[in-house]
Amino acid sequence: MKKVLLILIIFSLNTLSFAQRRYTVDSSIFDVAPFKYHMGSGAFQRSLQMNVNFPAVQDIFKTLDKELKGKLTKRNARIEAHITVITPPEFDSKLAEFISIEEIHQLALAKGIQHSTFDIVCIGKGEAKISGELEETYYLVIQSNALNKLREEIRDLYISRGGNPQQFSATDYYPHITIGYTSKDLHIGPHGVKKNIESCYRDIDIW
Repeated sequence: MKKVLLILIIFSLNTLSFAQRRYTVDSSIFDVAPFKYHMGSGAFQRSLQMNVNFPAVQDIFKTLDKELKGKLTKRNARIEAHITVITPPEFDSKLAEFISIEEIHQLALAKGIQHSTFDIVCIGKGEAKISGELEETYYLVIQSNALNKLREEIRDLYISRGGNPQQFSATDYYPHITIGYTSKDLHIGPHGVKKNIESCYRDIDIW
């Protein structure tokens, strides 16, 4: 009986430790990275992103993948890190008629997008069933007044050109940095994954 009780206590402590586990994020994630243009000619190839220092995110991927017993995909793993400011669907279906992607990039550079400050809230987790399989995606949930402001300025330019204010919302925005996923990244449109504070999975510390 005592042996069973001891096993239960150890199991409970391990479970509690796992549930309360915090991750560390290297402060180099805030280092200024060079801007990258995303101006392809095809669908879903034009967007606005704040490029982020990748090695700091890659370290989190390795630690998280170890916790998850290697289930994050390596074949389709990210080889860069970014915070999307304008998504490809937003540009293609809403903004493109009134603003060129070149203009959006020029505005972003003029506002110093790569110097935008941001806070990391937590590691978030999203889930969705695809072809009967439960897929998962993990990301850093971000808060950034600077990037929110940039979206507002893009919205204002869009409206000044005749765009419908009901079609593009500057506040319908869930900034994040993708860490990894089990098969493919999941998004709010096709998968219903909202990458905000309500999806927090693990706490983080910056060091």
